[in-house]
Amino acid sequence: MKNTFKLLSGTLILVFAYIIEVMVLSGILMAIGLHFPELKVSQQVSFIQLILSGLIGSAFALYLINNYRMSKLSVFLILGFILFFSNISVAIEGALFTPDYITGSVLVSVFVQQLLISIAFSFTAVLLFRKKLSASTAETVANIHRSLAVEILAGAAVYMVSYYVWGWLNYNLFTKSFYESGVSGLHIPEGAVLIKIILFRGVLITLTVVPFLLNAMPDNKRKIFETGSILFLFGGIIPMIYTIGMLPETLIWFSLAEIFLQNFISGMLIYKIFLYRKKPS
Repeated sequence: MKNTFKLLSGTLILVFAYIIEVMVLSGILMAIGLHFPELKVSQQVSFIQLILSGLIGSAFALYLINNYRMSKLSVFLILGFILFFSNISVAIEGALFTPDYITGSVLVSVFVQQLLISIAFSFTAVLLFRKKLSASTAETVANIHRSLAVEILAGAAVYMVSYYVWGWLNYNLFTKSFYESGVSGLHIPEGAVLIKIILFRGVLITLTVVPFLLNAMPDNKRKIFETGSILFLFGGIIPMIYTIGMLPETLIWFSLAEIFLQNFISGMLIYKIFLYRKKPS
């Protein structure tokens, strides 16, 4: 009971730490001249969005630490990669479909912001739960130096195929009218541009889970579902939370269903790719 209370209290502290880190770092970056998308929701809604995203990230950190044997460096890398690459990949897609809203300068600002937030949050999680983690980094370093080019490119290809299959179905069956009307600044990019960007985004999506696949030990059967869930939670649920009040509610739900099919299935297949490559020849 005592340990459970400590873990829960640590999680709540991590949620508030995340909120403070986002607010402070974003404030500093705006003060030095970086530009971010104009908020179209009230401060109360924005704060609730921060709480929900912080709660998801903190709950995952708690789950990760309680279910896997890892070093401090492993936890830092897993959380950092998940937060940074999932958010950057979403921002790139946002720039593709809403270019008037997420401009080039805004994309650079989001890149810097998410890098700093990912580092700060991951370090805070390691600091709070350090007593439950091992200090050894030898296995982590060894795993990092593996050749990952084939896995990453294969994962990117898997994501691109999944993106086009489910995206085409969702667009033609449900969301075409939203894009054609240009609601909320939605824009339909050229096919050649879309292919290049989505392939690149597939690389980022795969990078999101690389440290988790390599360093969350021991491996087990539920890891395939966890990989899909990570991509859906951090590449779907959290980004959609921030579109509340900005996009039509119907579009959000259709998009969320599409992202679930894209990311969850891609995550499961990416896990299979890494598992296959880890098998001894």
